[in-house]
Amino acid sequence: MGKITWKPGAFTPRLVDECVACARQVGYRKIMLWTNELLHAARHTYEKAAFSERGW
Repeated sequence: MGKITWKPGAFTPRLVDECVACARQVGYRKIMLWTNELLHAARHTYEKAAFSERGW
């Protein structure tokens, strides 16, 4: 087995993609995420995955 390397933040976009794919596969049409304004990296990842900010 080869060495597994990990880069901080590298798995997060893939995790989001996998979650979206799974939700679509089982028939979900919408996904809502909650985060806060201090989590800049998370917000950036969600925006890159085509999520948009929505105020309530």
